[in-house]
Amino acid sequence: MFLLCLLSGLFNAIVTAFDNGIVRFIGKSAPESVKVDSLTTALVYLSLGGTVGVATQFVTSNFFGKRISADFTGIKLFTGQAQKAACFSGFLSAAAMMFYLWGSQLADPSVTTVLSNVTVVYLLGYDALTKHVKLRWLWLPALLILGGAVLTAWNNEARFDATMLGLGVLLIGRGVPLALSQVVNQGGVRQASDPVNYAFQRFYWLAIWGVILGFFVSVSRGALGAWLGLLRAAFWPALPWIVALMFFVTFANAFEMAARKQSQASIVSLLLVVQVVFVFVITVAGDWLWSGIFGALPDSHLVWFGRFAGAGVVTAGAFLVRHYQARATGT
Repeated sequence: MFLLCLLSGLFNAIVTAFDNGIVRFIGKSAPESVKVDSLTTALVYLSLGGTVGVATQFVTSNFFGKRISADFTGIKLFTGQAQKAACFSGFLSAAAMMFYLWGSQLADPSVTTVLSNVTVVYLLGYDALTKHVKLRWLWLPALLILGGAVLTAWNNEARFDATMLGLGVLLIGRGVPLALSQVVNQGGVRQASDPVNYAFQRFYWLAIWGVILGFFVSVSRGALGAWLGLLRAAFWPALPWIVALMFFVTFANAFEMAARKQSQASIVSLLLVVQVVFVFVITVAGDWLWSGIFGALPDSHLVWFGRFAGAGVVTAGAFLVRHYQARATGT
C-alpha cells in the first residue's frame, strides 16, 4: 500500500503540473473576440479534458491495466453499488476539479497542491468518528505532513490574487467535495472487480458531469457564448497536451484506487500528500525548461530554503504513517 501511494503521488504530481500549465495555456488561447475569465477557462478545460480523457484512458487502461492490477481483464461495465459509487464520485470529483482548475490559475502548482490537501484533515475527522483509525496514531504524522506542506509552499512574496477567494476556492470549494468523493471511492472500489475498471468508470462519469457543469454554470453566469467560443478555439491547440496528460492520469488514478482498496481513506490521503515534494521538483524543473509556464515563481533564497525543509518534513511524516501502519498490521 505504501508503494502504491508513492507511485500515485508521483503520477499525481505530474498530473498537477500538466493541469496547471494546460489551464493557463487554454486561457491564452482565447481569440480577442471572446472575453473569458478564470472560471470560464476552468470550465472549458474541465469539459474538454474529460471528453478527450475518456477516449484516451480507454486505450491506456486496456493496454497498461494488467500491469497495474493482476485482477484486470479489460474495461467492462459493472452494475450495482460500485457503479452508483462511481457515478456519485464522478459528480463530486467534477465539482472539486472545477474549483481546483479555477484556483490553479491563481498560483503555481506547489501552492495549489498544498491548499488542496486540506482533505486530509476532513478525512482524519471522518475516520476517527467512524472508528476506522486510531487518531492517537495519526495526529503526529498529520501535523508533520500538513506543516511540512505549508512550509514547502510558503512564499513571502506571493500575491495569491484575491487571497480569501483563493483560499475559499481550494480549501472549501475543492476540499469538501474531494473528501466526500474519496470516502465514496473507498467503498466503491472494494465492490468493483478491480481498481483499474473502477478508476476508468469514475472518470467516465466525471467527464459527463464536467460537461453538464460547464454548460449550466456558464448559462447561469451569462457566459455560454464565451464557454463555447473558448472550447472551439482551444480544442486543437490543447488536444496533444491533454492526450499526453491522460497517460499519467491512468496510472495516478489506478494506483490510488488500488491503495484505497487496501486501507482507510485518511491513511491513503496522508501518504498521498508526499506528492507535494514531487510537485515542488517538477515546478522548478518545468519553469527551467519553459520559463513562465506556471506563472511567476519566487526568487527569494529564504523561500526556496523553506520549500526544501518542508519537503523533508513531509517525507518524514509519510514514513511515520508507514511505520504505524506496519506496527498495526505486522507488515
